[in-house]
Amino acid sequence: MVKLPKGSEFETRAALLKRLGAKVLVAGDQAVEEHLRYMEKLAAEAGAELREPLWGLSLRSC
Repeated sequence: MVKLPKGSEFETRAALLKRLGAKVLVAGDQAVEEHLRYMEKLAAEAGAELREPLWGLSLRSC
């Protein structure tokens, strides 16, 4: 567990991912553009690759 200080949540997450040596982030977005951009930024800051296997899929057919 990591405490996310209000106002520096993004920086704390990115620093933790770097310290852990994360190479790939996997997220479950499928249509929320704003969250996709956030995850792209987080992955870039952490030096990791972002994978979004559900992006663009219609979940109604699942």
